[in-house]
Amino acid sequence: MFQIGNRVIRTDNSAEIGTVIKVIPDVRGTPDISIYEVEFPSGQENLHGYELRALYPSCKEWQRLSRLCQKTSGMYFRIVSEQANAAGTVAHTEFALLRRRAEAARELCRIANEQLKEHSEKHGC
Repeated sequence: MFQIGNRVIRTDNSAEIGTVIKVIPDVRGTPDISIYEVEFPSGQENLHGYELRALYPSCKEWQRLSRLCQKTSGMYFRIVSEQANAAGTVAHTEFALLRRRAEAARELCRIANEQLKEHSEKHGC
């Protein structure tokens, strides 16, 4: 989702503007779970993609799609965490249900990221 040089803000604190200086991609290719090293005026921080928001205030559709990506990746991350915590402690059928939920959340995240990418490429956002 973000590339080196992109200007970003934290989703929980929009007061500081930072610049992406390093990207550590997620092994599954999920941009919102990838880790981004960001240089803020207060110092460098390593943050997941879902903790960041790009600075494109003029395009409402880009903002909507970006929020959708953040929400779906946050949902995916929470479900995968639930699944990891449940491993070995729940019945096989319950774990299978968690796995299906994680797969569905991952697909929603992939679709949202694809829509954002297509919009960005088409409109230059």
